[in-house]
Amino acid sequence: MSKFIFEHDLFVHGICFRYTIIQFEEDGKQRYAAGVGVVFVDEGFQMLQGDILDDINDAKLYLQQLYFSKFEIEKETLFLCELTRM
Repeated sequence: MSKFIFEHDLFVHGICFRYTIIQFEEDGKQRYAAGVGVVFVDEGFQMLQGDILDDINDAKLYLQQLYFSKFEIEKETLFLCELTRM
């Protein structure tokens, strides 16, 4: 069974980028899928970049690196606040 443990939507020029961490079990071990995708008006979703990681802290760091590589530093505050609250 999998569950969403983090979602953050960032709107840039009318485009919704969704940053997500999903927790799931594989071979009896907790794993984490982390990535960013685009959400479309009709609720379609296209993954842009993601990875499967063994540790929640690695998943958080991965999302943080994706975020900083794509968008202005001034938008980091809200994103990091939400990420550290989970």
